[in-house]
Amino acid sequence: PSPRGVGEVIELVGLEEKVKARVKTLSGGQQRRLDLGMALIGDPQLIFLDEPTTGFDPSARREAWDVVRGLCAEGRTVVLTTHYMDEAQALADTVTVIAAGRVVASGPPDTLGGRDHGETTVRFVLPAGVSMADLPLPAGLTPEVRGELVEFHIAEPTEVLNLLTGWAMQRGEVLSGLAVNRPSLEDVYLSLTGGGGAMNDLLIAKEQVRYEQKTYWRNPMAAVFTLMFPVVFLVVVGTSAGSSRVPGTTLQYDQYTVIAMLTFGLIAACYTNLGMAVCLRRESGILKRMRGTPISIASYVGGIMGSVIINVVILTGVVVGIGMTFYHLHFPYHLAAVAVTLLVGIVTFCALGLAVTIIVPNADAAPAVINGIYFPIVFISGVFYPLSNGSVLSKIADYFPVRHMIISLVKAFEGGPGSGLQLHDLLVMLIWTAGALLFVARRFRWEPKHR
Repeated sequence: PSPRGVGEVIELVGLEEKVKARVKTLSGGQQRRLDLGMALIGDPQLIFLDEPTTGFDPSARREAWDVVRGLCAEGRTVVLTTHYMDEAQALADTVTVIAAGRVVASGPPDTLGGRDHGETTVRFVLPAGVSMADLPLPAGLTPEVRGELVEFHIAEPTEVLNLLTGWAMQRGEVLSGLAVNRPSLEDVYLSLTGGGGAMNDLLIAKEQVRYEQKTYWRNPMAAVFTLMFPVVFLVVVGTSAGSSRVPGTTLQYDQYTVIAMLTFGLIAACYTNLGMAVCLRRESGILKRMRGTPISIASYVGGIMGSVIINVVILTGVVVGIGMTFYHLHFPYHLAAVAVTLLVGIVTFCALGLAVTIIVPNADAAPAVINGIYFPIVFISGVFYPLSNGSVLSKIADYFPVRHMIISLVKAFEGGPGSGLQLHDLLVMLIWTAGALLFVARRFRWEPKHR
């Protein structure tokens, strides 16, 4: 009914230089400023800001803080979520800490979690020629000494500080580096939420798995590509493959097709889907924003990997179930070998999915680059038809992990001599994994290249 002026809001969020720019050309931080502007354009009395400064540089963050302070000064109510403890300290009248879906503390920043009653840390450098016995410290107070640095913790530091500073002034000594620190808001947050560490990373990864699964199943095209394509190819190719035996194996052609389509689906779930998702998230600024939050890289990548594992388990059940029902595929003779091969395959093709994003210039080019590499290798590796050992194609395909994945799965499904875990083929896949991860570690980009 009574919005703020567009120019006023653009100036308020610092986007004057981008007035005529298209949204997709804005950087991640500029898009966050635009988000803030869209929240303010209606001139609301109640404003919800969800991590509004993620991706901002320090200067832009301080400017955004001034905007929030100005809104509050005008009598508006701001509900703000943030992972930046200095932001909560600077802006909030009341801080509420939520952990695992529950409110664990609420109150003014200075008193949250008993912070105002917490022990204060005092530290300073022991003056030259002065021993610990010379310091006028109360009985029962035992400082920690680390080289020349003296540190102690006390509930109420006023009296001790008075004694120390008076003693130093009387003797003409300098208490170099004297610092008095109360528990920070971040210290309180960590104590209230379990303190981080490996267990906390694991819990965050679990939540990331849940998020990735929701995102995946709410995108029908992704699910169709991962699950339905292998099934459709299995029906088409398997039906026409016939029941004669594949040379060098105990499997029939249609049974071999089941295993090959399982490989095809796994690669689609790992390499293709992961590569596409990373390119899109990088282009939209999501990856850059993730780096500005407390979630660790291990938790984020672990969540993605966990979601992929779930998808592969579902895919395996569907494809193998069809194979056993309609193509007389025997239940795997070496179930442990199947599990190990699938796990190595997930790791290998996820690593390759991350690696291929490095050579993708932008999200628009992602389908062409990713599939342009994927489909030729799939075709020459025996996914749609068995390869004769010693043939030219098999010799070329032996350099790539797809063929080794198929061979390893075939040997895990069939019985007889030479079946079971194929260490050579798994080793080739792991070599590709190591190479891809090394490439990722050296060249991976969290932000898109400038066009």
